[in-house]
Amino acid sequence: MGTTSRRKLPNIIYDVLGNAPKYEFFQAIRLLEDSWHGHGTVRQGLEKWIRMRPASEISFPGADIRRCELGDDKKFDMQLNFMGLYGVDAAVPNYFTEFIARNDEKSEPMRKFIDIFCHRLYSQFYLAWKKYRPFTHLEQEDSPYLHYLAALSGNVVTDSDSVEMGYSGAIGSRVRSAVALSGVLSDFMGNVPVKINQFVTRWIKVDEQVELGVDGENALRLGDNTILGNEVLDISGKIDIVIGPMQSSHVNGLLPGNDRARELGSLVDRFMDPTMNFDVLLKVEPSKGIGIYLGAKDVVLGWSTVLGTASSSSYDIRLPGKNFTVNNNDYKNSVSDKLDEVA
Repeated sequence: MGTTSRRKLPNIIYDVLGNAPKYEFFQAIRLLEDSWHGHGTVRQGLEKWIRMRPASEISFPGADIRRCELGDDKKFDMQLNFMGLYGVDAAVPNYFTEFIARNDEKSEPMRKFIDIFCHRLYSQFYLAWKKYRPFTHLEQEDSPYLHYLAALSGNVVTDSDSVEMGYSGAIGSRVRSAVALSGVLSDFMGNVPVKINQFVTRWIKVDEQVELGVDGENALRLGDNTILGNEVLDISGKIDIVIGPMQSSHVNGLLPGNDRARELGSLVDRFMDPTMNFDVLLKVEPSKGIGIYLGAKDVVLGWSTVLGTASSSSYDIRLPGKNFTVNNNDYKNSVSDKLDEVA
């Protein structure tokens, strides 16, 4: 807003100027703030683009704002009906209010002097209100509040994610339990039931090969630093995330390669320890199943498709957690590989 000429103002600002009493104080200031966004901070904008002062009339106030005009100095002149040092809501003697309301040559200097403090008072009032309304900071990408949220969740390097921002408190907590994770994912899914199965057994391959007959500190001791075979059973490094039951339309959005699936995978990765693996178990309601045909889009046996007729109970689709962090090209390649294996 290099020059605040009327022809460059958004239509909503025209409405504020013409129908100011219909707007609540904070709402009007936020709209005006959006019009100067990108040309300074909020404090700078309140000083440069807007002038707030009490209305001098002493008649009954019908709204927060008496009027809002665009002055010759290109500032929005907003006259208010509350919390002023003069006017109908001022805690001053009546003779002083009546003197200011005269708007003559004698009262004008006094009014302009008091307006200096009134504008400061209204500005601090708005900034204090905004400070404790986090949703107002999401409208400004350069707001330091967003950086505070990112730091709280440990995300100080990557780009801000609006989905992750809503769960910064849970992600930044030192105690990350299965109950907390299920609550976060259930809220993310729109209150769909989510259950976390812990201590899921899995076999981990042992890649390092050690030759027999080694002496000293590296000597092999069965049951201590040596196992027989090429796999070891692990019961503490994996969980199952059970989502549902839910409709097939919701399931399709969670299949690997979709934006919703990537958001889910990113949220789980940010919440869990990096060494923890997970599978996602999607439970689909049989009555909500949709008939499909061969050759249809995104038909992948074992992921989005099962053979046979619908049963009385929900059926499960198990997806490895690593599939939720791949991009669309990787998803298409994995689908092709899966189809090649079937063929």
